Formats: sequence, C-alpha cells, structure tokens
Amino acid sequence: VTVVPYTSGPWAGKQIAFSCGGFNGGFNNTGLSILDVTNKNAIQVIKHISYPGAAYCHQGWPSKDLKYFYINDELDENGSNFTNTKVIDIQNLSNPVVKQAFTNQSTAIGHNLYVEDDRIYEANYTSGLRVFDNTNPLAPVEVAYFDTW
Repeated sequence: VTVVPYTSGPWAGKQIAFSCGGFNGGFNNTGLSILDVTNKNAIQVIKHISYPGAAYCHQGWPSKDLKYFYINDELDENGSNFTNTKVIDIQNLSNPVVKQAFTNQSTAIGHNLYVEDDRIYEANYTSGLRVFDNTNPLAPVEVAYFDTW
C-alpha cells in the first residue's frame, strides 16, 4: 500500500491509498485498489482495477505528478516472459485506465519499484536493480542496471 496526500484537484485534502493485492492470498481478483483513507473509521473504495495477464499484483508506486501508477506483478513473467511493469493512468481516480506495459530484456520476476523525479528504480529477483528514465511516462526506457544475481 502506498498512501498519498492529495494537495490539489478534486481530491485535495484527501489521503488516497493505492493498494496492490487481491483475495485468497492475493491470487483472486488481483489488481490495484484505490481507496480514500482520509477517515480511518470509514475507508471508502474508489475503484478496483485489474489488467490483462494479472497473476499476483505485488507492489507499485505513483509517478511524481500523480498521473500514472507503475505496478510489479510477481507471477506474470512465468520464468520465460520479459520482466513486465504495468502502467495505470490514475488521472481520474474513479476511472483508472490500463496503459501499455513496458519491459526490459530480462526474464526476472518484477518485485519492488519506486519513483523519484524522472527515474523508476525497480528491484527484480534475479536481475538486481533496474533504472528507467520515465521522461515519457508511458514508455520508460532502461538507462542503467546493477545485477546482483
């Protein structure tokens, strides 16, 4: 879960949680839940969204401008597909839109990622740290990596 305080726009003054997960240990209806957690005694579900090939939505992080949410799904690679990072357009929290995913040339399982300025720092199980330039938020490009495997 990533909680973001919104300071402008229609959600100004609200604390919005982006929760990756699902039911039955995270495997059923896996995806992104967007929640208004401002009132901890009355949490409101804004929207739940899944994406093509969803297997185990593990972790994600919003872009600095809060327009996109990047997701790591731990089981979508199946050991043979390239590491696949999902992109969700969250400009309208009530109607998020799945955008095209991006990959690198590794088949490692995507694990955790964080966004800092125009970079995405992504830790993958067997290919270490991957760094993407997200100047184009819908098509981040890998610019560096450090293979710890």
